Amino acid sequence: MIARIIMSEHPNERDLKLFASDHKDAVKGGFLTNTQFSISVQTSPTSLLVISGYENQDSAESNLEKRSQ
Repeated sequence: MIARIIMSEHPNERDLKLFASDHKDAVKGGFLTNTQFSISVQTSPTSLLVISGYENQDSAESNLEKRSQ
């Protein structure tokens, strides 16, 4: 299992909600469909902690370009 962990800080609560919605869409049918799991936890009114688990290194690297956009 390979884990990717990110902290995302947003300028306001509206932007955070948009990011969270995009994350949900990415897990359901986008570039994060190859994860074993992906959890986002709101850590403040404008920040999230996202933990995504992948089966192996190849799987984790397969969406690197799309995750970086």
